[in-house]
Amino acid sequence: MKTAACIYLIGFMASGKSRVGRILAERLDYCFQDIDENIEKSEGMLIWKIFEEKGESCFRMLESQELRRLTQIRAQRGSVIATGGGLPCDPENLSFMKAHGFIVYLRSGVEDILKRIGKTETRPVFQRLASCGDPRENIAALLKEREHYYTQADLIVPNRNDMSLEEVVGRIIQGLKTVSE
Repeated sequence: MKTAACIYLIGFMASGKSRVGRILAERLDYCFQDIDENIEKSEGMLIWKIFEEKGESCFRMLESQELRRLTQIRAQRGSVIATGGGLPCDPENLSFMKAHGFIVYLRSGVEDILKRIGKTETRPVFQRLASCGDPRENIAALLKEREHYYTQADLIVPNRNDMSLEEVVGRIIQGLKTVSE
């Protein structure tokens, strides 16, 4: 099976991009990179702290830069790159990913997302959504807003709580095979 040099995993927060990405990379013998983790390392602070101290626009700029950096350095060997939930909502980022790799949207429903997030979540976007009324309604509204960007992916794979990570990875690999034939 011939696959893209870069496979970008997109989706809402807690859609499983990092967990699925690690397994997918291992199965394909690719490198795995998580944009949020890399930003935390390079900035020396957690994402929520970057939002708090530097603002969301600064974080979004760092995210775009890291996307481009990882794509450039990983082009020699296959790479699975887990993006942040808001990264593909910038049309320039979405176009960049389409031009440089294969995009997989991990689609999760509101209930699945809420169950994964739990009550002690420190994600800045979730904190904002939870502080402005009913988190369920706010997540549903933001998910609906972002769906337009997410559905531009090359492959859409469900990731529900009743599915195993292996099942999700298997569906991605099957989708990659179908596209490369």
